[in-house]
Amino acid sequence: DAGGDSFGAIFSDFFDSLSETADGSESRVRRATRAGGMLLEDLLEFLEKGLGEDATGRSRGSRSSPFAGSNPAGELEEAKLELKTMQSRDEVLAAEANAWERKSDLCRDSGDKTGELDAMQRLFDTRERRKTIRRRLLSSQERIEYLE
Repeated sequence: DAGGDSFGAIFSDFFDSLSETADGSESRVRRATRAGGMLLEDLLEFLEKGLGEDATGRSRGSRSSPFAGSNPAGELEEAKLELKTMQSRDEVLAAEANAWERKSDLCRDSGDKTGELDAMQRLFDTRERRKTIRRRLLSSQERIEYLE
């Protein structure tokens, strides 16, 4: 959650999260992947909120709005394009999650505990990414309904 963070604070949080678990209990790649996911989510939230609110959450005046005099038809087309992109990304992540789940099952059936654990971790990571995409998908659908 960006929580009203500034753009710089989001990146500061990113580097803090990378250094928090530097005790070696978790692989560097895993830490970077998790921190990168948090960074992306915070950055998207910042960008979505940042256009209509200042850092304290108060709405800005209409004079400073970047959408003053905007084209609703153009916004609708842009929202539809974003929806289509999010839908295709969701389908890709669903297929990826299914593949990792199948690999986990195969590893379990063959007795490969390390392979099963790796596949399950990747499955959970994929599901987290899909959850983020599905939230954005819902947001895009609501935006289209509002613009129509």
